[in-house]
Amino acid sequence: MRHPFAISAFVICLFVPGFARAAPDSATASSAVTRGQYCDVTAVRAVVLEELSLSFAMVAKADKAITENEFADVAMAVASASTALELASSRGAAARTTRLIDAVIDAKSSEDNKQMVDWFPLLHTAVFNLPQSAYTQAADQAITKSEGILDGDRDGDALDQLRTARHWLTCDRVDAPLEVAKQALGDLNKSLYRHEKPKPELFEAIYAPLRQAMDVMLALPTD
Repeated sequence: MRHPFAISAFVICLFVPGFARAAPDSATASSAVTRGQYCDVTAVRAVVLEELSLSFAMVAKADKAITENEFADVAMAVASASTALELASSRGAAARTTRLIDAVIDAKSSEDNKQMVDWFPLLHTAVFNLPQSAYTQAADQAITKSEGILDGDRDGDALDQLRTARHWLTCDRVDAPLEVAKQALGDLNKSLYRHEKPKPELFEAIYAPLRQAMDVMLALPTD
């Protein structure tokens, strides 16, 4: 007959992620991989490419509407392009986790560390549910360091550790050009808000990084 304590311990391991895996090895995690190289996006590649293509099409539509002085159509097309680009950059479990980290960073509107710490179990669970690798171990370790800083158990910059965790889970080859495209779309929006006719350079500043991101996505190895 199995001992009752063994059964209880087994149940705890099922429901509490921290008991179910070993603590990350910092030496292995930091030496085996490089931040910004977590490019496990093949599972969502088709959807991301569809949304990037839609974003590109909407920007092109806005570009055409500018030449016809149809500024209402320009605004609607740019809004659609922005939405498609935001969706494309948040696809996949790793991207969802980085968005959650961003939200926690943005939520620190005061020095209320208790409010911040309340989010960390969710962060740990999100990382735990990713395929285990040196990247996810390093991200979890950075989150643990951030939590320790906020709890007063260690010195350092808690937000910087969260940014480090985020970078362990990103693919710079895709994310970097997408961020450039987002910023360029923002510049285009500002121009429209000021009732200025956008210059052709504003559109090329969006086209170029979109092409780059799509090229990278198509070049990534398939499963």
